[in-house]
Amino acid sequence: MKKRGQITIFIILGIIILISIGIAVYFTTKETIKPIKKTPIIAEEVQPVYDYVVNCINEISKDGLTLLGQQGGYITIPTAIQRTPDSFVAADPRGVVKTPLWYYEGEDRTPPLNFMERELAAYIKKRLPECTGNFEAFKEQYNITASKEIIPIVTFTNEHVLIETIWQLKIKRFERTTTLDRFTTSHNVRLKQMWEMANRAMKTENKQQWFENLTIDLMAMNNKIPLNGMELKCGISKWKLSNVKSELKTMLAFFLPQIRIKNTLTPPPLMPEKEYEKLKKKSKSITKDLMAGKEPKWPENTPDDLWEVNRLTWDIGMPETSLKTTFLYYPNWEVRLVGKPHDGGTLKSTHVKGAKRLLNFLCINQWHFVYDVIYPVKMTIKDETAFNGEGYMFNMAFPVVIQNNKPSRSVFGYKQFRPPEFGTEYCDKLGEQIYDVRAMGFTEHSPVAEELENANVTFTCLNRECYLGTTKSDETGAIRLTGYLPQGCSNPLLTVKKEGYLPAQAYYTPGTMEIMMTKLKKINYSIEVYPYQSTTKQWLLDQVYTKLPKDYTASISLHLRKYDYDQVKEYPANLETIGLDFKKENTLEIAYETAQYDLDVIYLKKDLIVGGYHIENLTINFEDIAGKNEMIIKIIEWNPLPTKEQEQSEMTNFIYGKGMLGNKTYNIALKPEFK
Repeated sequence: MKKRGQITIFIILGIIILISIGIAVYFTTKETIKPIKKTPIIAEEVQPVYDYVVNCINEISKDGLTLLGQQGGYITIPTAIQRTPDSFVAADPRGVVKTPLWYYEGEDRTPPLNFMERELAAYIKKRLPECTGNFEAFKEQYNITASKEIIPIVTFTNEHVLIETIWQLKIKRFERTTTLDRFTTSHNVRLKQMWEMANRAMKTENKQQWFENLTIDLMAMNNKIPLNGMELKCGISKWKLSNVKSELKTMLAFFLPQIRIKNTLTPPPLMPEKEYEKLKKKSKSITKDLMAGKEPKWPENTPDDLWEVNRLTWDIGMPETSLKTTFLYYPNWEVRLVGKPHDGGTLKSTHVKGAKRLLNFLCINQWHFVYDVIYPVKMTIKDETAFNGEGYMFNMAFPVVIQNNKPSRSVFGYKQFRPPEFGTEYCDKLGEQIYDVRAMGFTEHSPVAEELENANVTFTCLNRECYLGTTKSDETGAIRLTGYLPQGCSNPLLTVKKEGYLPAQAYYTPGTMEIMMTKLKKINYSIEVYPYQSTTKQWLLDQVYTKLPKDYTASISLHLRKYDYDQVKEYPANLETIGLDFKKENTLEIAYETAQYDLDVIYLKKDLIVGGYHIENLTINFEDIAGKNEMIIKIIEWNPLPTKEQEQSEMTNFIYGKGMLGNKTYNIALKPEFK
């Protein structure tokens, strides 16, 4: 019985301890989540003075909280940050309100919560005497003596901002003196939660480099931002770095606001979460098939928000919350961007042309560029319930840092970035040489060369290039472009370009420069197929056809000899061609004059070459095309289909050798015809 009684006592003591711990945890949690606002008992006769001071503290602290939110936890921005434009983003054109970067040059600049509490306290202390106006409003009722020492105490809790201000006021009314020394107020602003989310996002970004990887993905999906690629095109492809930068700015401004943080208040997904997971797994197999050159099985009925949910949703380990977030990039913010290799601010592809005979049609452009990119992002967190429904926003900013197409937050930054020489400074330094450029060319309705309007003029000196302007009519009636050339170039090259004409160049000479441009006539073309029976060596002229069978295509290469101008087309033009960049129209551009061409056609059934055409130094006279709208290209079809290597060799020798049609070589007998 004695042992049983002792056990009972221990059980009771254990229960009491557990209850005590539970009560302590409850009240501790309750105080953190919903603070108890101390409401001092105020004598009725001095209540107006107390309310007046509290209202001032309310207004000042609200203004201070707003500024604290706008400026990423700072009310007074350190001088070192203000003097370094790269270390903050401006909320207005003049940069009056700044949001400092929380990460800069490898340094964590996240303001701690207690620092922010002190910032707000100092803001209140400085402005409270001015707000009360030395209590002039009460001078007829009270004699108020205020202590010079003001001590605001600011506390951020999960749900509120608590402010207790110690300020001794001696209030004399008639013969009675009352002392007020503590003023309490609060705002229902979840600033602590907002800071914790921003801090979590900053730490996650520094670890995952999520924004860097997203930026690289965005650049890769934009064909105006060259990374790695190849295209079937004659002539060197060029991209201005200034245009690449502009394109990236546009993409960032559009896509970054669509980013979501998991477990925050976002639009509900259009499908169950498991469907998005299935599609995410499916995307991996699609990528694998594409890399292997296979046609993947594309999913059907994908939701419209698939991109936002699967790619633009960022998991920073945030517990579920009703706070909202958005990420912003404004196009007026600077983007540091350089692509390598570049030539005076221009990216250029490597041009590889096929062998003169069999692969003359094959002009390959290849490129591989690496980029260094740095730009700022602003994260805004919104508490829509704050200030009794007015709402409150807290901002944080950070840089996105890419070096050589890879995330590089830890070792690269603004100080290491080497900007490209776009040539703008050079172009702005004008010398004393005056240019007067007139682009001359024929039009279809005039036999005399005329001055052409809207021709773009470019100045080139070694590896520097400057855009000078566009020709237009002036007060004299002449169509020209005049001005001063950039200084420091003894023999500059001027280039004029205009749609519908071949580019033309001339070295600078003083006085009027008339640069002649060759007009291009855009003409429709079609294919006419002439079957040839190789076993009997007979042409099947009664079986000529123009409508290509299914799976048959033709690749056409037209080379304008005098001007080294190449065109490559796929016929029919409306076919979807993966990996190649063909214009979707059955047209060619012919010089609007007598000129010589090389014409090559390869006729294909899927991947099998089944015919073609080849001619060098083909003369097309001006009279051939004047008033004509269609070009008929005549080609051979080899029968039976050359499936064996020997048959392919025989066909090639016929097409590129001296195959005959009657008493003429076939390429003369089947010369292109104009109608």
